[in-house]
Amino acid sequence: MANCNDTTTGKPTEVSNIIKADVNFTVLQGDTFDAVVTFKDSEGKPLNFTGATLIMEIRDEEDALMDTLQAGSEFLVSSNIVTFNFVPNFPPDTYFYDLQCTFANGLRKTLIGGKFKVLKQITTA
Repeated sequence: MANCNDTTTGKPTEVSNIIKADVNFTVLQGDTFDAVVTFKDSEGKPLNFTGATLIMEIRDEEDALMDTLQAGSEFLVSSNIVTFNFVPNFPPDTYFYDLQCTFANGLRKTLIGGKFKVLKQITTA
């Protein structure tokens, strides 16, 4: 299971780590997207991301690539926790994303995915 706390809603969401779970995010244009996702296995034990490669892609409705996020840059991986911290540099719209993990043993799993909505910023100061 994964426990996702999206700072735009403040509400945690539990998702499965075996089959891609839908987790939708919303951020204001120009604001930092900061969310924390904690992944656990079906027994409630922390997933082991040691030696794993995690990558997230955000695409528009026509499947054009808007951004590729990589661990160590736009998000950090510590133990079984993924912490996002980046500013999306694309216009307000609804996009789609997924977070894929290739574990050290070569097993590849798409952990979460869903809508990545960017809302129009009103205050630009």
